[in-house]
Amino acid sequence: MLSTAAGVGLAGVAGCSSGEDEVQDSDGDGVVDSQDYAPQDPDVQDASDVTTGPTTDSTEDAEFDFGELTVDPVVSAERMPEPEAVSIDSEQRSGDFYDFSATVQNTGTAGNVGITLVLMPDTSTSPWSFNATQAGQQRLYFDENERRTVEISATREDRYRAYGFRLWPAEVEADVTNEGGSGDVDVELVQSGGTGDGTVLDEQTVQIDGGETRTVSFQGEYNSFPLETDIDEVGFGIEVSPAV
Repeated sequence: MLSTAAGVGLAGVAGCSSGEDEVQDSDGDGVVDSQDYAPQDPDVQDASDVTTGPTTDSTEDAEFDFGELTVDPVVSAERMPEPEAVSIDSEQRSGDFYDFSATVQNTGTAGNVGITLVLMPDTSTSPWSFNATQAGQQRLYFDENERRTVEISATREDRYRAYGFRLWPAEVEADVTNEGGSGDVDVELVQSGGTGDGTVLDEQTVQIDGGETRTVSFQGEYNSFPLETDIDEVGFGIEVSPAV
């Protein structure tokens, strides 16, 4: 604004020639117009008084918060069923055909629970040994704190002298908050503990705006870890990172 006023003042001076104009002080700064570098600006009397501020499009001295541009996801909550076997039983129907049952208690949040029947060569063998085999599987919804008896029928050959059940969450849900800038986030369901610790069981890429919280749900047969893995040592967790 100061440089523009100076230009207007110079144009005015060039047109002044009368004696009256020579003593006129338009801006009231004590300097007559004929001697005032900017007769319309009371803050400018000489050319040296003119200052030029930074232009609005200059970015030389601008400061940027690059954190606002970087995706920064965090897991703010996790929810999943946590099934526990209260008791197991079996009943022979005919020949090698049996009904195997497990009473299951859900100690976690409501959701789908996976139940796998495992047959073993003998009672001295761990149900998670290399010689064990999966003989049947069910996926059922359990309310929070619900307990029920689940039955799986299967043929048990003579070489299988024992049996067991593997229980696992078939549904895992997480709230993911993006504390940075908008962008894509990789969300992974990861096994922790036991054989295969750190194995990614499932993954999704979701777009999350800065400051937004989104719920990501995994539903599947998360029973792919080896049979030699003791299910009691296995946990499930959610890991997040900016998508590459």
